Amino acid sequence: MAPTELTSRPKLCHSSIEMWQRSKQDWIDRSTNAFQNSKNRAQKSTADAWNHSKSRAQQSTMQAWTSSKSRTQRVSMGAWNKSIDAWVNSKERCQESATSAMDRSVAKWNQSADQMHQAVRVQQSVNRRSTRPSQKKDNASPPSSPDSTKSTSRFYAQSNPSTPTSPVSKVEVPVAITKPVQPSSVVDSALSPKDQIGALHDAATATGSLVERTKRLRDDRNHVLGEIELEWVNSTIAEADSTSSDLSTFIEPFWAAQYNKDTTERKSWSRRDIQRALKKESRMLDAHSKVETVFGHLESLPAELNISSTELKDVESPTSQGIAELPTTRVVFIAELPGDSPVESPCAGLPSSISIPTIVVTQYEGSDDDASPVRGRSPPPSYEASALPDVDETR
Repeated sequence: MAPTELTSRPKLCHSSIEMWQRSKQDWIDRSTNAFQNSKNRAQKSTADAWNHSKSRAQQSTMQAWTSSKSRTQRVSMGAWNKSIDAWVNSKERCQESATSAMDRSVAKWNQSADQMHQAVRVQQSVNRRSTRPSQKKDNASPPSSPDSTKSTSRFYAQSNPSTPTSPVSKVEVPVAITKPVQPSSVVDSALSPKDQIGALHDAATATGSLVERTKRLRDDRNHVLGEIELEWVNSTIAEADSTSSDLSTFIEPFWAAQYNKDTTERKSWSRRDIQRALKKESRMLDAHSKVETVFGHLESLPAELNISSTELKDVESPTSQGIAELPTTRVVFIAELPGDSPVESPCAGLPSSISIPTIVVTQYEGSDDDASPVRGRSPPPSYEASALPDVDETR
């Protein structure tokens, strides 16, 4: 029995060793699997946490960027709107100041023109009363000598004091000038917009018709008008023509809108355009009254001249003389040529009894504060000299 037991023990040891190795391998496998599983779980949780934090960071960054962008846009739009409003306000103020300055200059020009027209009308009436007795005296007096027919300037008086002056030139222009009466508007606030537009259209048409009649009458009386008188007539006609055309052009769309179904133009008229039309109408009525004055003056002139060509050179119309004598003159200097000149001159062969002429330079004297519509167009200085006597007469 002993040998059998000895032989069976190695077999038991060998089997126990195999079982231990198998259990060891199973434990190692289980440990490895558990480590891999825990490692995978840790990697997955770490990746999930990183992705979650990354997405949250991206979302917060995007939200902050969007909010900052919107705030920047709001601030930029607010600043841009403020700058636009300031620009519009400054533009409106500039336009208002320019319009007010233009209105003041036009009113000042119209006032000075009215004063000049009033002075011309007063001068015409004075000249007509003064020329009637002077014409009778001229018809009864003998013909004048050749020396008395010296030509004089339209703007300045003759420098020679011995030369007789015309009775018309001695008449002084009255200083008192009445303020012109402002014509009333043809538009009544109680009228409907259609009637207001029609009244303005009729007024512009009447002014245009009067301008055309005045132009035809001016062409008929052109040969009896003086240079300054013709300039006055032309400027008045041009002003009336411009104001009537301006009002007609402004009224035409509203006048045509009365026959259409669209009422946009009529609503615009009631809101803001009536004030502009009234300003244009006021200027047109002022020019209309001036054209009426010109038309009456042209009708009072003769259609033909009944005087000879010799008298036409020496006699001017009372109106042109009255207008020409309105500016005043002053003597700038008087230059006298020396009688005994050592230098030989073309006058050396003349008799010693001949008087050396005196040159008188006169210049227009005006004030800077004078608001005249013809500023900058004053005549140049006049150089006048006393005429030399005929050499044959002295001999």
